[in-house]
Amino acid sequence: MSFNRMFEFGGLNLWIVASGNGLNLILQFVVALAASALAAQGNPLSQLLLILGPFFGTALVAFICGRMERERYMSYGLYTLPGALLVIIWAVLANPVLGIMMVVVAVLGALNGARLAEMTVERHSR
Repeated sequence: MSFNRMFEFGGLNLWIVASGNGLNLILQFVVALAASALAAQGNPLSQLLLILGPFFGTALVAFICGRMERERYMSYGLYTLPGALLVIIWAVLANPVLGIMMVVVAVLGALNGARLAEMTVERHSR
């Protein structure tokens, strides 16, 4: 897949993109609530959760959306990211360094999930 084709919106199933954004929004909201609960108790694992949550959450959503459609995996991984980034933007405003790390980790998680979905597709033998 070419780099430019990855950003083309035409031909994508909009229902899968919308549901992926919704699932990302819900997952990141749960991660933010859990991290806030841990931070209120003084637990240092809250920052670890804030880094690993976006990675695994976006990877899971990109994997599910890619497997549902079975084509243009990276496009689905990238177009389902805004749901996660809506919650992460508050972390950028509160703590810029941690917030930027969360954004980078979320993007890398989505690309990894899309790549995993592409790797697990059965190919036709010739």
